[in-house]
Amino acid sequence: GNKNLKHLELGWNCFTKVDLAILGDCIVNNRTLLRLGLENCCSSADGDDTPISVFFERLARDKTLTHLDVSLNRIDYRAGLVVEDSLEKHPKLRRLRLSHNPLGVLGL
Repeated sequence: GNKNLKHLELGWNCFTKVDLAILGDCIVNNRTLLRLGLENCCSSADGDDTPISVFFERLARDKTLTHLDVSLNRIDYRAGLVVEDSLEKHPKLRRLRLSHNPLGVLGL
């Protein structure tokens, strides 16, 4: 990967579940990325799952991100549980933006 990349803005793109899984693997393997913007990047949900859940599952192994923006990604209470589980013990994440997601009463 790029050893100089510290900030990546990919928001307002249309990523599938497969795209987000690959992106998650790439983020984990990159040791210099500090800030990632993924606002409004999910394609439509497959059944009950929002596609960005697979990204968060991979992000559990990340050790470098300090800021992550995943606003406007259809993150509901179920995906919120994946976020919580994946990032609960993240060593460096200081800012997580989840605004404009339908977390609902169960996700609060």
